[in-house]
Amino acid sequence: MFPVTDIKFSTDKYTDLKVIGRVENTTSKEQTLIEVCIIALDENNSVLTKLSTYVDIAPNDKVGFECYGLAMPDGITADDVAAYIVYAFPHQYQF
Repeated sequence: MFPVTDIKFSTDKYTDLKVIGRVENTTSKEQTLIEVCIIALDENNSVLTKLSTYVDIAPNDKVGFECYGLAMPDGITADDVAAYIVYAFPHQYQF
């Protein structure tokens, strides 16, 4: 898992919900296809949606990212998000 900081939700007129933040590679090796996954929760801790993206990170570096939700329910805005869970991990292919 990789540290994720500076999470900010916003509402965009084209995609409804967007998240920006930063993810850090604390290893000495380049990391490719790091998946950043954010689970947005409402005030009852129920899942609103999942947003994700992929980044590549140089050794001991921190990079910014933007996440958008695909096939999200209509009308979810940043005001609906009361809490979130965030993960950043190497993507693994399952064959």
